[in-house]
Amino acid sequence: MSEWGLNASCGRQSSRRWTDLGPAVVRRDGREVASGEGSSAASFHELVIFDSPLETVKMMVLPGSGATVRIPVPKGGRELLVVDGQFTSRLGTHDERSWCRLADEVHFADGHLEVTTGEAVVYLYSKEGHLASAEIDLEEARGRELNLKMKKA
Repeated sequence: MSEWGLNASCGRQSSRRWTDLGPAVVRRDGREVASGEGSSAASFHELVIFDSPLETVKMMVLPGSGATVRIPVPKGGRELLVVDGQFTSRLGTHDERSWCRLADEVHFADGHLEVTTGEAVVYLYSKEGHLASAEIDLEEARGRELNLKMKKA
């Protein structure tokens, strides 16, 4: 059982002190994720706060100052909620309290979404793997993403 109350073997969680779960804690207790071999993109930090066979929930911290970061899009997709800060990607600009759904890795170069951060550090809530669930219509989600892409082109 981790300090954050996560029991990855059965996906159950116990109580947490959410008020203490800010960017500094994610950097301290989380892991650094490199952007990939041969990439000049910046690394970022992530901390798993919930894990089950159906989904993984993480808090992520991306560097500010206009950094380029490559965020992995795993099989089963990823959704990102911007808690603080802002980033821009091929999907548009995502400001604080905006959400983006990345249906699966096949629609992204090398299975990554490349983002450029704003001046401030970006603090994200990430949920991954759950889009492969039978309750989610992946074809509809893919269609919406492709429509957004075509409208912006």
